Amino acid sequence: MPAAEPFSGMRGLEAATAPNATEVRRPGTHGFDSNSATALAVFVGYFTGAKLGLALTFLPNPVSVLWPPNAILFAALLLVPPSRWWVVAVAALPAHLLAELQSGIPFSMVGCWFISNFAEAAIGAAMVRKLGALHQPFGKPLHVIGFVFAAFTAALLSSFLDSAFVKWNAWGDADYWDLWAARSLSNAATSLVLVPPIVVFATGGLLVFRRAKQTHLVEALLLLVGLLASALVVFHTQLAESVLPVEIYMPLPFLLWAAYRFGPAGTSATVALVAVVAIVGSGHGTGALGMGTPTENARAVQLFLLFISPTLLCFAAAMDERRRAEASLRQSDRRFHVMLEATRDVVYERDLVSGAMWWSRSALSEFGYDRSATGHGYREWCEMIHPDDRESAMAPLHVALAAGSRQWESEFRLRRADGRHALVSERGFIVRDAEGHPLQMIGRLTDITERRDTDELGQELTHASRLTIMGELAASIAHEINQPMSAILSNVDSAEMLLARSGERDAELSDILADIRADGLRASEVMRHIRGLASKRGADIETFDPNEVVRAVLRLVAPVAKRRGIPVSIALDKVPHVWCDRIHVQQVLLNLIFNAMDAMDETPPAQRELFVEVFRSADGMVQIAVRDRGHGLSVSTQGRIFDSFFTTKRDGMGLGLSIARSLVQSHGGRIWATNNADAGATFRFTLRADRRDRNLPPELE
Repeated sequence: MPAAEPFSGMRGLEAATAPNATEVRRPGTHGFDSNSATALAVFVGYFTGAKLGLALTFLPNPVSVLWPPNAILFAALLLVPPSRWWVVAVAALPAHLLAELQSGIPFSMVGCWFISNFAEAAIGAAMVRKLGALHQPFGKPLHVIGFVFAAFTAALLSSFLDSAFVKWNAWGDADYWDLWAARSLSNAATSLVLVPPIVVFATGGLLVFRRAKQTHLVEALLLLVGLLASALVVFHTQLAESVLPVEIYMPLPFLLWAAYRFGPAGTSATVALVAVVAIVGSGHGTGALGMGTPTENARAVQLFLLFISPTLLCFAAAMDERRRAEASLRQSDRRFHVMLEATRDVVYERDLVSGAMWWSRSALSEFGYDRSATGHGYREWCEMIHPDDRESAMAPLHVALAAGSRQWESEFRLRRADGRHALVSERGFIVRDAEGHPLQMIGRLTDITERRDTDELGQELTHASRLTIMGELAASIAHEINQPMSAILSNVDSAEMLLARSGERDAELSDILADIRADGLRASEVMRHIRGLASKRGADIETFDPNEVVRAVLRLVAPVAKRRGIPVSIALDKVPHVWCDRIHVQQVLLNLIFNAMDAMDETPPAQRELFVEVFRSADGMVQIAVRDRGHGLSVSTQGRIFDSFFTTKRDGMGLGLSIARSLVQSHGGRIWATNNADAGATFRFTLRADRRDRNLPPELE
């Protein structure tokens, strides 16, 4: 029976009855076709195998070196589900009778042998299924070991029945145990040599060669030529008479080559080829296994095959499993790197013992670094973190290491290749040993700079929306307040007229009415500017003396400061006029003065002091400073004090200083705050000087 094509119709058998396949039959023809293909394949294979087995019988010994029909039944029962084993039995029986009755064997002996043959195949196939190695009986070393165990067990058990039938039918005069031993070796060797190629090639083994590249086919041809040549030298020449019998190992390198490169398919085919060459040579009394009697030669061939076949099948299965694992690992690695490329994340691994670091394939290219520059060690990595963030970036990791935790996360700024910094989110996992000692850590870096900018933009848009609503509300309030202010001014005019009509000259009362008029006019002007801001009208730019504005504001806040027990002092220097909106300057100054008063609520009354200073700075700008002796500014709030909606007051809205900054910047100045050396804080803002003013220094004209 050729090893490359076990028996005709096997492809139909594979398609119709795959191992453990679920039978899906359509009423009518489908079940008939599959059963017919199975029956035909088994009949042809069994009949051919029986004839081959009879030809391999070394006379006068009635036991064949290999008995292929048993292996064909064994393989067929592995390839079809148990529900269709009856098809195999029905197809094999006529082939068995036809092959053996022609050889002059009594009918009773022929029938008994069929029972023992089918019993061996059924026991072996049932054990393989029970051991769970049916899907890949030669794909894993453990499955190969299970198959070998099942083949040996089936051969040993069925040989008891076989030898009993021989003695019962008085077929020969050999001893029972001699028959059992001979048939056990023959049946076991047959299963180990012939079942693997039948099952492997019936379940797609030929695809290994059909899909192979041309170089692999050339390699397979060279392997076949070398193996055949070495097998002929060992088993068909008289070389053993002149050298030591170690020449029997000559085919071994080629068998290992086949197992290593071509897996179970190559191993099963080459072992079957060597088996055929060895049996033919020993049958003719030549070669390393043909130097004894026919019985000795048959036993030598059987033992040789029993040793090399399981060993090579296990080796081939191990290599095949390793190749599948490597292919799966490569595929997983490709998927992993593709996933990293898609997510734009940077993954690194750090050995906590040696400090060595491994970076993903993209390395730090996301931050502008060369993709090939993967040699970023731990020290270089730490230096890439912003100096102000290193301590806070490493703190969560150190806490996790000390507390026995497995995860940590942090945010910090990472230096890009161009020197700028990106905001990075880091999340990691710590791998520990059985005793809880940290061994390595795996981290993921995500650039969240764009997300932060987007969040900040969203917040600014939200703030702008709130400011727009508040501006509309302020304009509405200003419109409503403007009417009572007009009434107040009308009443002042009426009071002055009545006072003039009475003829009485009360200077103090006249001054009071004049102050009420001035304050009312200034309040109306403020309302007008608020409405102007809400209606997007331009500012009223004019030239004025900043000292006059400061005096006017202090006159306005003097009653409030007196009531709150805060002394106010002033230092006015001779400065040039400024070119800006008078009401805006008053609004900024009022906001700073009231904030200064609020900051001194918890200051002892004896230590309270409000100081306002006007002077010309070194850059020629006019600077106005408001100093208090309050609680000062903390480090965390100093950088955010001018942000919209940020406030340190319990009932504050966080808009005053933000609006003040906008007003100052709209006039080309700037505003800032610093803590005093003794106590409190000083807020300063600058205004542009009018270049037409005669008090302007010559160098700035």
